[in-house]
Amino acid sequence: DVYKRQVRGVTSMGHLQHYFLVFIIFQAVCGTDKLFGVSPQAFEIYRKSITFFTCLDGSNKIPSTQINDDYCDCLDGSDEPGTSACPTSQFWCKNVGYVGYFISSSWVSDGVCDCCDGSDELLYPNSTCQNTCRERARENANDVRLEIQVQMDGLEKKDEAIAKFKSAISQSRLKLSQIEAELNQINIELDQFQRDTKAFKPRQKNKILEEDVYDEFDFVDDDHESDFS
Repeated sequence: DVYKRQVRGVTSMGHLQHYFLVFIIFQAVCGTDKLFGVSPQAFEIYRKSITFFTCLDGSNKIPSTQINDDYCDCLDGSDEPGTSACPTSQFWCKNVGYVGYFISSSWVSDGVCDCCDGSDELLYPNSTCQNTCRERARENANDVRLEIQVQMDGLEKKDEAIAKFKSAISQSRLKLSQIEAELNQINIELDQFQRDTKAFKPRQKNKILEEDVYDEFDFVDDDHESDFS
């Protein structure tokens, strides 16, 4: 009997330790879950507020048990990051596996799944929100790949356009060189023509003078012949 009582005592102590451990884990989990809707940047502030919580705008100091109790105690709504009690508050969607983002606290527990992990509707009765973060991540990755491909195609077309432009410039320069060479030849020929013209004009003038002199002599001879007759 003494042995049985000792065994029972040890067993009872074991149960008590087990229950105490479960209680500690439950408190830790509940304490963490109570901070849902808090962004990673502000999480440490809330986590360290074990007994009291000071509103982020300093407007009030409340017991930590009043965080996310669906009653707005802070003017900035910082005591209700996970409920829709404060109209100025924001809810942080963790969206593990995707991208976290803020939504308006008025969207929390409204029956509409705004976070891909469904965390904004955890308190909504009979919520049917599914975790679609992986699907969104895949869709986002596909969109990014498509955008990269579009940009690569654009860069390729840009390179082609630049190559065509450079080729057009080279052809234009070649035509310009040809035109300059032709113009230079024309200038040479024009200079030669002007020199020939200058040399031709005195000879032509002398020839005209000679013809005038001959005409005068012919006229005089004609007069003399008429006189003798």
